[in-house]
Amino acid sequence: MATRIPPFLFTPLIGLTLAAQSPPPPPAAPTPAAREALQAAAGHALQGEMTPALAALRSVPADQFAGPAGTLRTCILDRFGDGAHDPAPAGLPPVATSALALYRTYWRAALLAPASRTAGEESLRRGLAALLGLAAATEMDAIETALGARLEAEGVHALTGVTAPLRELMLWRRQSEEDRAVALPEGVHNTHVVLLDDFVSYGWAGYATCDRSITGGWVRPDGIYAVRPGWGDLADEPYLVSFLGHESQHFADKARFGELASWELEYRAKLTELALADRTQARLLSAFAHNQSDDVAIPHSYANKRVLAALRVRLGLAPGASFEGAAPAAIREAAAAELRADSARRQPVRRRT
Repeated sequence: MATRIPPFLFTPLIGLTLAAQSPPPPPAAPTPAAREALQAAAGHALQGEMTPALAALRSVPADQFAGPAGTLRTCILDRFGDGAHDPAPAGLPPVATSALALYRTYWRAALLAPASRTAGEESLRRGLAALLGLAAATEMDAIETALGARLEAEGVHALTGVTAPLRELMLWRRQSEEDRAVALPEGVHNTHVVLLDDFVSYGWAGYATCDRSITGGWVRPDGIYAVRPGWGDLADEPYLVSFLGHESQHFADKARFGELASWELEYRAKLTELALADRTQARLLSAFAHNQSDDVAIPHSYANKRVLAALRVRLGLAPGASFEGAAPAAIREAAAAELRADSARRQPVRRRT
């Protein structure tokens, strides 16, 4: 969300002599080691692994995490440390409060001990069934449908299901709609956008990172859904490229190729980001590099690794090499060429006439 800057407050000056004022010192900044630790911690957290994330944060002395970085480090360690401190959001209606508490308990256990996830999901299912007054054996799909209806009745919108590798619960209170023509590397796509705002829960990724890294949006058959607070200026490149471009590519691909695997959708959308990005290109490459996996069940991380590998081949770089020496325009063209090549390997779905 864009930062709100309070109005300047002017105090009347009494007397005629003004003392010279020294300029205020620059705000404190984290050290390079602290920034790297935060990036590494976020990468581990988004793969559902909090133990190495916590180790990364603890590997650098606390006094190197200045300003907001220090607040973020403290929040994550408090939330997942031995003396867990995890207060519930205030002002939520009763079902939303209780449901979010159940999901947070599940998320914390699943992130700290991945081997316990199956048991944790079963505990979550039983807890939600009891909360909603459903039979103990009710399946999770039916529970989520009933939960969504109860939350809507309380004035809270919800996203449930799975954002791999964990069960999801995002909660917000306001939304609006608009239509956009989005220029993609392979043509313009007309996209219906639903803007979501006033969030109570950013889901398990937000929970794992104290809202440093949150889901930017998703696709449904009727259009794409944007998490408005995550994008700031809607005329700026992060929103235009990393949300509208990325998610519109998903929408276009589903219309053109039918159902693709999650990692395939992410692979193509991430290529689109890099084909369109200008000033955010370096940040995207860094984010992809810090969140890679060989596990196809973690589609974003798996796609990141494949995207970077494909670009290195097209740019003539060695496996694992940095992109620092590559021209931004060359990276954009390599990403667009790889997207076109991937399209050529696929068979468009046949439409009934």
